[in-house]
Amino acid sequence: MGVHIEQVTRVQKAKVERYKVTRLYRAEKEWEGIHPVNVETDVYEDNVELPIGSWLVPLAQPLGNLVATLLEPESVCGFVNFCVIPAEEGKELFVSRLIK
Repeated sequence: MGVHIEQVTRVQKAKVERYKVTRLYRAEKEWEGIHPVNVETDVYEDNVELPIGSWLVPLAQPLGNLVATLLEPESVCGFVNFCVIPAEEGKELFVSRLIK
């Protein structure tokens, strides 16, 4: 997609915002081979260790707004909606937002 990403090469401590799915609605009608998903999430801060191999996607880049739209769990145009990022009610998503 032309988006710059960085891979973590050493374990790093980080403060992040995490997403916990509080409500999930899966469309009954199939669209393009999937049942789109809408979620509501609670966001909370957490201190984590980013393991080697984790991916960081800086938003300060030409396609940063696109990245934010795709990774935002409640976005109707995002990866959760199109089942690229799996979501389950009561569970955390594997995507977090880094707090600098």
